[in-house]
Amino acid sequence: MTEELQRIKFAKQYLKLPKNANGMKAKLLLAHKTLLEKQNPWLLEYDTTASDGSNYELPETGEELFLLFEAEDGTIFTTLRPFNPRKEAYYRALVGKQLEIVVEQ
Repeated sequence: MTEELQRIKFAKQYLKLPKNANGMKAKLLLAHKTLLEKQNPWLLEYDTTASDGSNYELPETGEELFLLFEAEDGTIFTTLRPFNPRKEAYYRALVGKQLEIVVEQ
């Protein structure tokens, strides 16, 4: 019996994601707690720009989880997720494992 993959969900296709990312597998390489106010604006722009030109709005400050992935096609991409200790433990336990990319729109 094969283990069902955990999923990483995105509301829409983002420029950072591989083309046709929905259903693709990606290995989680890193889960790191960071502060938004310490990040370069270009990183935040990269992380939040969707293929349709819209941007996901992040808070200006606060703790986030920085996740680094390698997709099965070799594309390296990141995503920022809201921090809480439960989510940090969840993602750290998934480092080195494959997740399924789900693009909801």
